[in-house]
Amino acid sequence: MSEVLKGLGNIECNRERELALKTFKMLYDGSLTDLAGRFFDVKTADIYFNTGSGNVFLSDEDFNVIMDNGEGKLDLFISLSYNGHEGFLEDLLFDLENGNVGEEDLGQLYNYLNEKQKKKYKKYFKNIEK
Repeated sequence: MSEVLKGLGNIECNRERELALKTFKMLYDGSLTDLAGRFFDVKTADIYFNTGSGNVFLSDEDFNVIMDNGEGKLDLFISLSYNGHEGFLEDLLFDLENGNVGEEDLGQLYNYLNEKQKKKYKKYFKNIEK
């Protein structure tokens, strides 16, 4: 059974400690995507480790999550409320294009899009746009 551990002191494995330190350094250096910068409160960030997935991530007081996107940036990791889809925005947009995002999650997903993305994916959000 996996757990989510809070705080660097609770992370006992060297791999995950290194990831935690790398994640804090990225945060300190301001290596956030625009999306993460819009939604994540860096002032309330704390480090977490998921023992099941091995993921190390930061969460703020509103439970927004950022983690290394593999491209040298901390990016918002999104969990859609209704159907449980989760991933970075690009992952969720891929799922959207392939019909794997439920109608109930469209409004939440739409709120993460920038103006360019709203134009590109307009056909999927016909009932959402004003």
